[in-house]
Amino acid sequence: MLTQARPFAIPFYGAELAQQPSGPALAQELHDRVVSTLHMLRMGGESFIRPSGPPALLSSLTDYLLVVATDAIKAVASSEVECSTPVTGKDQYRLLAWVMADARGATETLDKALAETVGKRLHRQAMRVREAMENASRVAQASRGLVRLMALGGGEIGAQLEAIDAAERLELEKPRLELYVGFTELESLLPGPLADASEGLSAGSEPQVPQAPKRMRLEDFEATLKAQGISFPFLSYQHYEEKTGAIPPDLVKALGPDATQALRAWTPDSMNLHGEDWWSCGLPHFTKQLLYEKTRNEIYHAEDLEESKECEKMAEARVKEAREDAERQSEEDWSRISALELQQEELRNQLREAKGREDALHAVIHRCRWES
Repeated sequence: MLTQARPFAIPFYGAELAQQPSGPALAQELHDRVVSTLHMLRMGGESFIRPSGPPALLSSLTDYLLVVATDAIKAVASSEVECSTPVTGKDQYRLLAWVMADARGATETLDKALAETVGKRLHRQAMRVREAMENASRVAQASRGLVRLMALGGGEIGAQLEAIDAAERLELEKPRLELYVGFTELESLLPGPLADASEGLSAGSEPQVPQAPKRMRLEDFEATLKAQGISFPFLSYQHYEEKTGAIPPDLVKALGPDATQALRAWTPDSMNLHGEDWWSCGLPHFTKQLLYEKTRNEIYHAEDLEESKECEKMAEARVKEAREDAERQSEEDWSRISALELQQEELRNQLREAKGREDALHAVIHRCRWES
C-alpha cells in the first residue's frame, strides 16, 4: 500500500492543546496502544493492524508527545511480560509511526517501509527534544549551585532561585506547546478532503504529492495526438471495453510484467481508468509518482547525511579532547617525575654531607684516643 503525503497546515494550538489528554493518563493510553499494535503485528504482520477508530486521542502532535510515545515503546520493548519476543530497532521505528498516526485518528495504516522511514524521523526529533529538556535541567541545576555557592558569605538568594526555576519551567514547557509538523504523511491518513497543494518547494520542505491528471475524452486525446504531428491517431492505441478496467495489451508489452504490476499497484482505484485512459492518464500519473518518490528519498538521504556528518564532527571533537587531556596528563606526570628526581638528588647530597661529617667525627675521636 502506497500512502501519499499531503501539504501540512499548521493549526492554532492554544485551546486545541488544552483539550488534549495529558499526564499519566495519556502516557498509559499510548502505552496500551503500543501493546495492542505490537500484538497485532506479532499475530499477522502489518496487514493485521487496524485503526482504533474515532474519536482521535490527540487533536495535534507536539514535540513532547513524541518523547512520551518513545518512552512507552522502550518500556514495552524492555518488558518481558508485555513483550515475550525481542523488538528490533526497525520495529520500534514502525511502532512509533503507527501509534502516533493512530492517536491522531488515522483511518489508514502506513505501509511497512514508509512507517520505518517516518518512525526514524519521529525518533530523531524525540531525541533532540529530550536532549534539549535534559540540557535545560542541567543548566538550571548548575545555576542554582552557583547561586548557593556565591551566597555562602551571606545574602538573600530566594528571588534568584525563583527566577532560575521559572526559566527552567519555561524551557520544559516549550516542547509541550511546540507543534511537530514533520509528519507530513499524516494528512493523507486522516479523514477529510484533500488540501490544496502549495506551489513549489521551500528549503528543507517535503515535496508535494503530484495530483492525478484529469481523464481525457477520446476526441480530445485524438486531437492532442494530431497536434503533435500524428496523422492517424487511431493507429497509436487500441479500443477496449471500458467496463473491464484492464491495462491495454500494447501498454503491457511496452512496460513489461514488473512495471505493469507497479503501475497497477500505484494507481488508485478512484481514478477509474479504462482503455486509452491508461496511456493518457495512468502512465503520466505513475511517472509523477516515481519522480515524487525519488525527490522524497533524496531529501531523507540528505537529512541522514547531515546527521551523520554532525555525529562525525562530535566524535572528532571528543577524540581531540581526549588526546589533549592525555597530552596534558603526560606533561603533568613528567613534571612530577622531574620534581621527584630533584628531590632525590637533594637527599643524596644531604646523605653525602652527613657521611662526610660522620667521617670527620670518627677521625677526631681516633686522634683524641691516641693523644690520651
